[in-house]
Amino acid sequence: MSREILLIPGFTSPAWLLWPLKRYLRRRFPLVTTWDSRHLFEDPEHAAGRLAERLAEGRPKALVAHSFGDCISRAALMQTDLRHVLQFISICPVAAPVPVARLLRHCGLAVTAELRAMAEGLATANLQLPEALDHRVYWARHEWLIAKANNYPGPNA
Repeated sequence: MSREILLIPGFTSPAWLLWPLKRYLRRRFPLVTTWDSRHLFEDPEHAAGRLAERLAEGRPKALVAHSFGDCISRAALMQTDLRHVLQFISICPVAAPVPVARLLRHCGLAVTAELRAMAEGLATANLQLPEALDHRVYWARHEWLIAKANNYPGPNA
């Protein structure tokens, strides 16, 4: 059975924004799909539960998560049996409180559960994934919106 590459978009990112990456990956992997979150006003824990259900379905998967999709993925991975997850790749993950989200929270403008999660708890939750999971992290060189976490793997880890 072939593996599936499951792309997890970030905060407010519709699935179609990952189309260039999906197109590139399809050159090598026949089954690349995108998990489409509800984008706004969904409790991150609920989203993680939905993703955990998706991970438990069918064929083995490799996850590729971008930005806030990494937070959702980490929470989902802690809720699921890892037999169906072959690899987890994080691209510019939200692994520390996001400065802009923290500013919005202090101004009383963090009106969505996602922004509150990026300002505090969920951003730093589940950073230590099971060792059996092949996890790689890729950071952008000039990322100024996302703060790097000291206890999360570094560039190309």
